[in-house]
Amino acid sequence: MLKKSKNNFDDFLNELTEYEVERNLRQDVNNFGLSVTNLLVSPYESLNMLDLRDILAENYQKLSQGEKRDLYFYDIKLLRNAKNTCAHIAKVYDFNCSKSIPTNRWWWHLNNKTLIDQIYRDHYFVKRVGNVKEHIVEVELH
Repeated sequence: MLKKSKNNFDDFLNELTEYEVERNLRQDVNNFGLSVTNLLVSPYESLNMLDLRDILAENYQKLSQGEKRDLYFYDIKLLRNAKNTCAHIAKVYDFNCSKSIPTNRWWWHLNNKTLIDQIYRDHYFVKRVGNVKEHIVEVELH
């Protein structure tokens, strides 16, 4: 019988899954902002932006006030440009696949003009935390 050693690849993988890497949320916010404002990238990269937005939603409470403010403004840019962004991503992704995703993750529903208009209208001038505008839809994950 083989004895497990620290050089065993399975042990290595187990150690990796046990080791949690701290995300650089400032960099994630910046990358999201770059993706929102640049439709010259591949549609796959723009699709990746939606996954990145999920990560930011899941880590929202860990963001600094400045990061929340920046994210808020990037969200507004995405909402304002939802039609073009949706068309760009739709080259590689069928937004009908997003129907099971809750609408509080509105970035997966850029094809839903009614929802996007409502989110923009309801939250653009409404929510504030201190003197910093709050994130458009603060996602509560249970």
